[in-house]
Amino acid sequence: MEQTLPLLADANFHLTTAEEFLAEQMHENARRELDKAQDALNELREHYRSLDEEGQGLLAQMARPLSAKAKRLSARLPRTRVISKAEAEHDPDQEIEPEE
Repeated sequence: MEQTLPLLADANFHLTTAEEFLAEQMHENARRELDKAQDALNELREHYRSLDEEGQGLLAQMARPLSAKAKRLSARLPRTRVISKAEAEHDPDQEIEPEE
């Protein structure tokens, strides 16, 4: 459990920071903080497997609210738009005639 508490604190810190960024409409910063929180939660999931049954139950109780908060905050982020079609840029080097 030594490894568990710092990871929980790390995830909570990043989620709180993401929430503050969302309140200020700073979506990219919030997205980065959510990614960091998700990394910490993923590490907790890996650590979960190495714990005994009692440790797993305790970790699940502590991590479940953080995971739910991460999902709620992620849902508040605007969708990222991806450009699927783009026109080719003009390249002046393509118009130069080869030297003879």
